[in-house]
Amino acid sequence: MTLSQGEQQRIDKIWTKGQFLSVCEHLHNGNGEHAFIIGFREKSGIVKYQRSKSKRVGVAASWAWASLNESTKSQIAIGFYSQNRFQKSRWGAIDFDSHDGDTDRARNYAEAAFHLLLQIPDIYIILETTGSSQGWHIFVIRKDFWPCDEWIKLLKVIVEKIGAKIEPGICEIFPPDSCRGTYGKPLRAPGTFNPKGGFSEIVFQNIDPIFSLYHATPLSCNQQSDAFLQLHDIKEQVCSLSTPPALSEGLKGMIDSLSSESRIVRVGSR
Repeated sequence: MTLSQGEQQRIDKIWTKGQFLSVCEHLHNGNGEHAFIIGFREKSGIVKYQRSKSKRVGVAASWAWASLNESTKSQIAIGFYSQNRFQKSRWGAIDFDSHDGDTDRARNYAEAAFHLLLQIPDIYIILETTGSSQGWHIFVIRKDFWPCDEWIKLLKVIVEKIGAKIEPGICEIFPPDSCRGTYGKPLRAPGTFNPKGGFSEIVFQNIDPIFSLYHATPLSCNQQSDAFLQLHDIKEQVCSLSTPPALSEGLKGMIDSLSSESRIVRVGSR
């Protein structure tokens, strides 16, 4: 498939609202209910992206879905951070920009990277345009968390193989290999409103297995996310204790088991 042959579709034509919320839940990486960004355009035309101060992630995700209707009074985009505080992520992404007007370069890079990523097992892909900016996003998604260092290695290999260079305005990767901080760098969610103009549109996606992880309305609460993070904190404390090796290993094993059960309850009970 060449990208010129791919049919671009808005997400409200191929996903239900529940599926979109499931994507948001997955990309949120188990972060706190205010650890995401909102993008909007002020009345003056100035575009702003900022971390949420009062809106909870579930409310903002629903608002972002409603913003697909161009008659919505105040349209917003929602974006998610590319890592959590454990330096892990369920997703990585490559952003090919054409800020200098070279749309052919952005499209050719995106096409080459897309075909390479299709050959990798156990990952799922969303390929999209970025709206009026005429760039491309490739979301690379796993069912489970993966260390950010591994994401960075993978994405840098892909960028190198297609002959691109990582630099602002041309090609960026998420998680980034610089300016990591606690949450890394955020990226606007697939298919959402672009405050600079237009909407992202999906060219390819194969993420049905991700939808199957979420059996009910996602993002209704963060209790399981909080419990999961607390278990990790407890495990770190156990690792630092001066306890007999057998007891320490037993405690860590019990915590890992509880963490696994927490993830199962979390996605299956909503």
